[in-house]
Amino acid sequence: MVAALLAAGCATYQDRVAPARGAADAGQWAAAAARFEETLARGAGHDRILLLMEAGLCRLYAGQNAAAIALLAEADRQTEEAYTRVLQQAGSLLATDNVIDYRPEPFEASLINTYLALAHAVQGQWPAAGVECRRMHNRLERLQRAMGETTYRLSNPFGSYLSGVLYEQEGRPDEAYIDYKRVAEWTRCAPVMDDLLRLAQRLGFSDDVRRWQEAAGPREMPLSPLGPDRGELVLLIEAGRSPLKIQTSYALAVPDLASRPRQTRSVRVQLGGEPAIEACEIADLDRLAREQLAARRAAILAKQSLVTVGKIVLAQEAGDRADSDLLTFLLLGFFLFTNRADTRSWTSLPGAVYVARAALAPGSYPLTLQLAGLSGAPWQTLDLGTIEIRPWERTVRAVRVLF
Repeated sequence: MVAALLAAGCATYQDRVAPARGAADAGQWAAAAARFEETLARGAGHDRILLLMEAGLCRLYAGQNAAAIALLAEADRQTEEAYTRVLQQAGSLLATDNVIDYRPEPFEASLINTYLALAHAVQGQWPAAGVECRRMHNRLERLQRAMGETTYRLSNPFGSYLSGVLYEQEGRPDEAYIDYKRVAEWTRCAPVMDDLLRLAQRLGFSDDVRRWQEAAGPREMPLSPLGPDRGELVLLIEAGRSPLKIQTSYALAVPDLASRPRQTRSVRVQLGGEPAIEACEIADLDRLAREQLAARRAAILAKQSLVTVGKIVLAQEAGDRADSDLLTFLLLGFFLFTNRADTRSWTSLPGAVYVARAALAPGSYPLTLQLAGLSGAPWQTLDLGTIEIRPWERTVRAVRVLF
């Protein structure tokens, strides 16, 4: 028992996956996935779901979609089980939350379905992608109910935008419109406003058309992106790295977040000789992680306060029974040493997600990204090869940018 608790106090998830994270931070996605899978095979312990999430996302970034779908689907299945288990919580009362099975944060849980949808969408597997988006919405609704009375509303703007695209693909513009409105709660950049204007007009929502026109400013009404003389590209760009969980105080084992620097603040997309497209940031995952942690902070503090008081009482009672102040002191030191916050998180996630959409005449287009920093000055150009556009077809592509 003592050895297990000491191990829990010393070893961290970050220690176990350091080689995999190093490969991911270098953009070596296949190598990172292999290392996460090696850790999984050696004995995942309480980190199994998280390792499946990490390996699955890295396989997706490596272009190995079938492997990514298998890993993420298993992570999804086990996440469902994890959210139904309540008896394992007792193990954390003496040591640390790291000794219980990892249960993804709400935004992480919904992103499992988002990435499953993306893996299917880039292969043109529209029905399977649509199923995952609907499962994402259902999961968020269930998690929201589980939070009880709160003013904070769970959301996943990345997933909502992808869901809107897929609802359009299914010929369900009313559902797509609802999803785009969810994204507009986070950002009202031009591409999102174009989507809302286009669908509000199509659905005959004249009041909404006027409202979005006022919010977006003067602009031409967007055309339908599909037709006999045009197809559509939906390009998703994931940039930077998600924040890391850290512990800043050992008095209470409460996690905090440390942002990782992100050099890219804007993205311009060039498709051959077509006018450049300014990509829209539809999801700030750093902000999303912080908001959800802040919404849970009171509950975390309440639990950890109870745990800390319980440890002090246990140490005092054990010392009194043994008539030993030294034992009380040693137990208090041990409990403090093992008073660790759960700092596990999905480390391979990006910091932000951008989208660029373009209705194009059929043909092949060289695709180039121009990355810019806070000042707006370009600092890197990426050549992404050629994109094929066909009439009446929607093409979804995704690219990961580390910086």
